[in-house]
Amino acid sequence: MGSGHSSSNDDRPSPIDAIRSEIERALGDQPFSSEQELRDAVAEKVAELNQSPVADFQGLSREQMHWLLYAPFDAPDLVRFAEGIEARPAAAAFRLLEVIVEAAGEGGIKLTAKGNLPRAVVLEAKQALEAEGLKREWLPGVIRNEDDFLELHLIKVTAGLARFTRKERGRLKATRATQKRFRKGEWAAIYDALLQAYCRQFNWAYADGWPDLRIVQDSFGFFLYLLHRFGDEPRPVPFYQQCFVQAFPAALQEVGDGGLLPGERAERVVESCWSVRTVLRFAMPFGLVEEAGGEGDVPWLAGDPNSLVIRKSALYDRAVSWKLT
Repeated sequence: MGSGHSSSNDDRPSPIDAIRSEIERALGDQPFSSEQELRDAVAEKVAELNQSPVADFQGLSREQMHWLLYAPFDAPDLVRFAEGIEARPAAAAFRLLEVIVEAAGEGGIKLTAKGNLPRAVVLEAKQALEAEGLKREWLPGVIRNEDDFLELHLIKVTAGLARFTRKERGRLKATRATQKRFRKGEWAAIYDALLQAYCRQFNWAYADGWPDLRIVQDSFGFFLYLLHRFGDEPRPVPFYQQCFVQAFPAALQEVGDGGLLPGERAERVVESCWSVRTVLRFAMPFGLVEEAGGEGDVPWLAGDPNSLVIRKSALYDRAVSWKLT
C-alpha cells in the first residue's frame, strides 16, 4: 500500500492557520489598552474573515460554506429548496418513488424472501422511466429483479428513511400521509422530502466500493452552488471535480492515509468517487443536471465519466433557489 496523496497540497495552510495569519497581519503591532480590547478586535476580525469571499470556495464565504456543509436545509437566507416546483417533477428518482407508492397503496406489496420488490413492480419501474425518457445508470443488460436495478433499490431505501413507506409483516406499505400527498399533487413537498432524506439520512457510500469520504456527501450543497454559478454553460465533469478538490484538499489526504492500491493516485480515486456519488447518483436521478454532450447513451460505468459534459436543468431552477447578495 502506498501513501498516495499529492505533495502539492501538503504545504497548504489549514483554514485555522490561514485565519490566524490574516489576523496577525491585520492587527500587526497595534497597541491595545486592555486584554478585552484585544479580544474584541480579534473577534471583529474573525467575523469579517468568516464573511469574506474565499477563492477556493468559488466566492462563497467560510460562513456560507459552513451552512452548506452542516445545515443546508436550515439556511433559508442562503438557499431554499423546491419552492418553485408546481408541476410533477420530471426526475427519475421522483418517478421511481411514485411507482413504489402507487404499487404499495394501503394493502402493501408482498416482498420477496430477500425483502426485495417483486419482479412485476421492478419491470413497471423500468417501463415508467423508459416511457418518460428518463435514463438509468445502466442502459444495457437485463433487469430481472431489484438487485439488477440500482436506482430503484436506492430510492426504495430512501423512501423508508423518509417515511414514505414502512415494512409490516413482509409487506411494503405506503403511509397514509404519503398517499394523501400524492392524491393532492403536493409535488414540491414530496420532492423536498425525498431530497432531504437522500442527502441527510441515506449514506451515499452505501453500495459502492469507494472510500468513505463523507465530505463528498456533505458538500452536495457546494455542488449545487457551482451549478448556480457555472451551470448555465455546458462544462465537462472534470471542471466540477477540480472545484471540489480545490475546496476540500483534505479529501486527498484522507484517501492517501487510508491506503492506495499499487498504481492508484489519490486524485483519481477522489475525483471518480465524487463523480459517481454526486453527479451520477444524486444530480442526475433528481433531475438537477442534464447531459450536454459527451458519451450520450453510453452508460457512465462502461465508459469514462470524464468525457461527459453537463449543465444545470430546467428543474434545477425550480428546485434550488439561492438568496446570495
